[in-house]
Amino acid sequence: MFDTIVSVDKNANTKLSTTAQSIGCAIAYAVGMEDAHIHVFEEGGIFILEGDAPSIDAIERASQIAMAIVGPKVCNRIQPVDSIHIVRR
Repeated sequence: MFDTIVSVDKNANTKLSTTAQSIGCAIAYAVGMEDAHIHVFEEGGIFILEGDAPSIDAIERASQIAMAIVGPKVCNRIQPVDSIHIVRR
């Protein structure tokens, strides 16, 4: 599942929001990314990738896809699924 988070601020730069959506779509349709859950949003001109992915390779692939679109303006905060611990109360 992929979500693109865009600012609802009326002064938000539409181009940056559209670029975040483009990155999200490119990652979503990439081979091997079917089991990833990645959210893409822009903050201060940096495109942030957050969520989880099934492997380190998938995490690196998401960065490569994003950087192919916007260059080095990418911050990857994606975590491997096996490193995410669910705490039950």
